[in-house]
This record gives sequence, C-alpha cells and structure tokens, in this order.
Amino acid sequence: MNFVCVINVYIELVFYIVTTMGDDELSYNVFYLLLRNKYRKKYDHALTKCWTICVPIGDSLRDISITEKFVDDHILRPLPGSNTQFLSTDEKESHLYQIRNGALKLISDDQSSDDYEVKLTSIEKGYNKEFQPYNIVIIDKPIHKKYRVFSKKSRSGELRLDTSITTYKQAVDFLKDLRNDKFDLLHNLESDIKKMEALKLTDVKDIQTILQKLIRDYWASTMRRQSLDIQRDARFQKLLSLSLEIFVMHQLHDSVYPVLISLLEPGDLLVKNKIDQLIDVSVSPDQLGVKESLVVSLPSAMVELAALDTREGPWEKLMCLKETLDFIVAEIKGAVADVKSRNESLNDNDADLETCVLETTDLISLLLYIIVKCRSQRLRTDLYYIENFIWSISPNDSFSYTIVTFKAALQLLENIDINDLPERNDKVKTELKMGDLLQIVEKDEPKIPLDRQMYCLVKMLEECTTQN
Repeated sequence: MNFVCVINVYIELVFYIVTTMGDDELSYNVFYLLLRNKYRKKYDHALTKCWTICVPIGDSLRDISITEKFVDDHILRPLPGSNTQFLSTDEKESHLYQIRNGALKLISDDQSSDDYEVKLTSIEKGYNKEFQPYNIVIIDKPIHKKYRVFSKKSRSGELRLDTSITTYKQAVDFLKDLRNDKFDLLHNLESDIKKMEALKLTDVKDIQTILQKLIRDYWASTMRRQSLDIQRDARFQKLLSLSLEIFVMHQLHDSVYPVLISLLEPGDLLVKNKIDQLIDVSVSPDQLGVKESLVVSLPSAMVELAALDTREGPWEKLMCLKETLDFIVAEIKGAVADVKSRNESLNDNDADLETCVLETTDLISLLLYIIVKCRSQRLRTDLYYIENFIWSISPNDSFSYTIVTFKAALQLLENIDINDLPERNDKVKTELKMGDLLQIVEKDEPKIPLDRQMYCLVKMLEECTTQN
C-alpha cells in the first residue's frame, strides 16, 4: 500500500471516530478541536505513541482555559506492565490514574493523596498511520481535581431541560430562569405586550403577523445570550419556543380571543343550533355512530371538555382538547378491562369483546357525543385559535392528531340531518326507569361495558336501600 493510500485510510478512520460519536463529545468539543489544531504536535505525538486521549464533555469545560498543561494532563501513557494504570504526560509524569469500575481514578500525584475520579461515558478506538490502535476516552469532567475550582455548574443542568412545558405557570418559571443582571426577559416581554395591547388591533392577520414576529425576535435575542452548548441543545430550543408562545398568548388572550369570536360567530352559531337540535330530540350515542359495546359513561372526558371556555390561550385550550381524548380512551379501556376481570367466562374469542376495539371512527363518534352533551358551542373559534396562534406544533405529534380528530367530529356534526337519524337501540340507555332496574338485577353477569356500568349502579343502589 502506497503512502497516499495510507494517509487516505488514516483520514477516513479519524473521520469515522468524529462522526460516529455525539456532537457534544467530539464534533463540537472545544478541547478536542484545540487539540487537533492549536496543539496538533501533541495530538500527533500521542497517536504515534498510541497513548490515550481523555476528552471531558463539553458542559464541564465552561470557564476553563485550555492550556498546554491542561492538554498534558489529559493525554495519558500506560504504566509499563499494566493495562489499567496510566501516567500523565507532563514533564514530571506527576499524576497516576487507574481504571476501576467504569471510572478513571486519581490514585497519587505530587499534590495530595485524596481520591478523585471521573466517569468514563464512552471509549472510542482509532488507528494511527501505522495502523496501531489508540483510544479516545470521553469523561464526564476534567481529569484532575485541580480544575474543579474553575468549573461552574453546567447551565443546561440548571435549566432542567428534560421536562415538558404545557401550562402558563411552567412557561413563566422557565422564562424566569433565563433572567440575569443584564437582561430581564419577562420584564421586557411584558412591556412589549402592553405596547401591542395599546394598538387595539382588529385585523386577525395583522395580529398574527405581529405576534409571530414578537415571539421570533425574543427567541433569537434570548438564544444569542446563551452559551454555545445551550444554543445547540434542541431541548432548549423547543422549550424556549413553547414558553414564549404560551406566555405571550396567555397575556394577550383577553385582547385576541374576542376578535376571533366576532370573526367566527356565524360558524359557532351553526354548531350551537345543531347541538340544540340534537339535545331537543334526546339523541343517544348509538344514533351518532357509537357501537353498542362502546357506549359507556365518560364523566372525566365530559368534565374536561366542559372546562374549555375557562382556559386562556391557545395552548391551554389545546391541552384541554388533548386531555379530553385521553380521558375517552382511558375510560373506554378501563370499562373493557373491568368486564374482562369480573367475568371469568369471558375470553378473547368472545364476539362481544371483539367489538370493544377502539378505532379512529369510534373515537370520533364518542367525541361527537361528548361535544353535544357538553354543549361546546365555540369549538370553531377555539380550533381556529389553536391552528393560527400556535407555531411550534409538529405535523406528526399527538397535538396535531388532537386537532384533526376534533375537526373530524365537527364535520360529522355539521353533516347530521336531524330528520334522518337512525332508530335508537333499545339496549342503549341514557336514563333508567324502575322497570329497567329490575331487568338489570335479574340478568347474568354482563359481558359488555355498558351493561357492566348499569349493573354496578343498580347493585350500589340496592345496597344503599338495604342498609336504610
């Protein structure tokens, strides 16, 4: 193999190491980049000798100066005759380390005998120009205790990035954490929001454009004030977007929402009239397309959707809609599980049980019934509010699914002809008379969720009557 081929293979191997590891470890690591550039001679010498290069993760290097001494401390040569003990490559070889239980432990040096260790997060193998192996070890902090006094807590650790933000309080708390002596994000943002309120805008497109620009400008200015490791963190980027949207729209809800109500009043009025018509004829779930096996009481979902008008801001309204769907699914599954657990004769081949699978069409029909029972009369406005004043939703996430499901339920509602409703199923009861109670008591253990709920209700009434 000629010299050019050897160099090409060597470059490919180095590239493999850089690209197969996380960006925070090597691709953007300030120590590793300086080592390969400013301290290139030491880097090449270490590879030639097959020494071990220890690279502290990026977060741990904040406020630490990368000097020649720092480099020497983080390039180790193996102690002769040992595979687990290493010496630092400074002139005096003053530090001795040992690999033990996934950590690199400082066992002696020229300063003190106190124990100090760093965790090994990963070990990558490379090959030098002579095809001899060497290791790059990623460690959780600088290798020696003397660097602790200069190292401050990672900003990403302070910001609690492994979390979710869905409420106004969570958004405020996150934005408060970004304040410092030179920049009070919340104070500045509130000031600009008040200026916008004073404009008393009535054109929805103008409001949308101005708000989007306001949020985008604060996102960019806030990002510029963060360290590079925070700026590159996708979690921080997402949380900052969510927090700004939730905070701004909550603050401006009383100004923006009435404008939307006025604009979309005709559509809301059509929904209201259709709901009133269905209420007047005492529509039952099965008449709206709900399968008999899925007709159950859904109190949690109804309570959640009934609170929609009290939610301020598009994000809070969206969370209300999502939790409504979650409650529907949970309550249906709970009812089916209750039947399974209480009826020993029921098995997976039972015909009634097979009809208890919740499909998308079933979910939409159940949701439609809840919309009718809750008299949700501003859903058109709320969905427009959500779709046009939230900018951080992914097309494929659960929030997008929530919007699509509610829009489908509203479309189904609009298409209903009151005069063409199917006949009510006699087995589906929205209220019980005394004769119905007696029939239920005489029945065997029920095999579908609706019968089970009625059976439990009657038994509870029976016990109360007996006690009295």
